Amino acid sequence: MTNTINQSENNGMTIPEVTLAIAMLTTFTAVFVLVSQFTAGFFQPMAKSVNSKPYDYLNDFNDLQVIMDNLTDILAQPGYSREELDKFQCTNNPYEVWELPGKNRPLVPAGYNICITSSTNMIESPLASLSSTSDKSKPGIYILFAVPIHGVSGESLPVRRIFCRPSPYC
Repeated sequence: MTNTINQSENNGMTIPEVTLAIAMLTTFTAVFVLVSQFTAGFFQPMAKSVNSKPYDYLNDFNDLQVIMDNLTDILAQPGYSREELDKFQCTNNPYEVWELPGKNRPLVPAGYNICITSSTNMIESPLASLSSTSDKSKPGIYILFAVPIHGVSGESLPVRRIFCRPSPYC
């Protein structure tokens, strides 16, 4: 007699229970899809075309630092006068435009110009007075900087390097 009572009470889920179960399944699926789409956005490449390399500010910053290392090594030599350095204009190809020597000529990242300016407070003394060990003669302080062509944004920030020249007298 106990078996017949248990069988008559076990008829499955009621309509409200089925409705609630379907609503919970639908809600879970919708939240899962939204979270999956949100996280998938972080894994998509930021490159616009297939052949271009993905944008990475750290790579641009590193490339600019390498270029500035090379440029300061060249421009700090006493073979360049301060008048020559004052004539240098901002350019995205400093090795060609400024006619600098060297085999290893890294390319400036797209969207940047390289500029050089002397500091306004410390004017470089002529090379002859630097060689004469005069106490009043001073080497020049210059600022080499990379300026974003399209302005400062989250994708491009200015980079600068301060250096002294001529290097034997710094």
